[in-house]
Amino acid sequence: MKDGKSNSLSHVEAVEILAAAVDAVETEKIGLSQCAGRILAQEIRAVEDVPSFDRSPLDGYAFRAEDVKEASADNPVTLKVHEEIAAGEDAHFEITEGTASRIMTGAPIPEGADAVTMYEVTEFTDKE
Repeated sequence: MKDGKSNSLSHVEAVEILAAAVDAVETEKIGLSQCAGRILAQEIRAVEDVPSFDRSPLDGYAFRAEDVKEASADNPVTLKVHEEIAAGEDAHFEITEGTASRIMTGAPIPEGADAVTMYEVTEFTDKE
């Protein structure tokens, strides 16, 4: 604050400042093959999600975040691994408390899981 006045702008003031500082550009319709290096003038949305399911962005383990919220190097958490899910396969087990599934990039995230972690940050044990 300077002299008791706020330095913040309202949304309307900010839009007015931005509009005054830029020049409008012309738009044109062109073929998709000619679009490289251009700016899209209109939002485009897909008719449906592709793929139509939540999929793993990496190789690792799918589990419930709630189960590992207290985990640390000094306080590791052990989860029972039910299955391995490859891309193109369906999960056969729901993730429940204390369980996980090994999952590959692109594989569907099993029901009940809300987190995936990389193999590289986990340690596999034979503990049950």
